[in-house]
Amino acid sequence: YRDDEAWDSAPIDFAFSILTFQHITHLIDIENYVKRIANCLSGIAYFQFDTRPTNFWYNIKTRVPSALVPAVWKVGMRRVRRDPKMLHGLFARCGLRIIQEFDSNSALHGFLLKRNSS
Repeated sequence: YRDDEAWDSAPIDFAFSILTFQHITHLIDIENYVKRIANCLSGIAYFQFDTRPTNFWYNIKTRVPSALVPAVWKVGMRRVRRDPKMLHGLFARCGLRIIQEFDSNSALHGFLLKRNSS
């Protein structure tokens, strides 16, 4: 769904994001989506992020202007790496608890989440 649609107006049993969150540059945008999902979640969610530690080449390709890099390095195409501890805090702020994690510190770091009980 698009972000301007009322897709979060009814309860949902399952939400997932396998690739989308990995390509969103601004963390506040991710947090807004996760908040909306958490507010309507009645079941579980599975989100995947790239939590690989940054390295020399990652730091270079994220600082070079988009016009000068190959297509796969351009903003919106490349995966944005996130700190796992920062994601833990984001989920907690949004009212979600982590049930299980998969493939920590990888490009496919998965989080199985459930809404906190009120």
